[in-house]
Amino acid sequence: LRCLRKHLHAPGAFDLAVYCLTTSKNTNIQKEAIKLLAHLRDERAVEPLITAYGQVGVILSVEVIRALGSIGSHEAVPRLLEVLNQKRSENRIAAIKALGQIRDPRAVPPLIQYLLEPKSEIQRYATIALGDIGDTAAGPALINLLYNSTSVVRIEAIRALVKLEYNQAIPVLRQLRDDRSRAVRDEVEKSLELLSVT
Repeated sequence: LRCLRKHLHAPGAFDLAVYCLTTSKNTNIQKEAIKLLAHLRDERAVEPLITAYGQVGVILSVEVIRALGSIGSHEAVPRLLEVLNQKRSENRIAAIKALGQIRDPRAVPPLIQYLLEPKSEIQRYATIALGDIGDTAAGPALINLLYNSTSVVRIEAIRALVKLEYNQAIPVLRQLRDDRSRAVRDEVEKSLELLSVT
């Protein structure tokens, strides 16, 4: 299977990967099958991957989520939204990233809720995903993040607002020219240039 990743267009690569994923009990074989399906980016893999999610172990479940993100099919969105409600933060973060890759507007409301998450790491990934999705409905929530106590989160909020071309953020961004973090101040200057152009 690992060798097949160098020959993605080989006949039978997809079928072999699905067969190995659905029939093998060997974790290493399952992992290679998941990675191969992620590289193939074939939407037919979404259903077997979703089925496998509940059957593979905890560690491989993250690999399944990553594969769904790589494939980028909107079919995976309902399952990924369910994963957001799970306790394991590694799975939730992987689902947030995958939703950002897929860019489906259905993910925007739950991701906005994740901006209120106490863990800054989850806030950060939700912010990046909202920027990647590009729906301006996230604009007001992202502006609120500009007041976040963590500079990394503030920086990602600025970048996301630029991706959204959300000009309503300009007045607040101007206030951040005096932010205590130099990295934030630098990001503000770049963002103001970019938003003034759009």
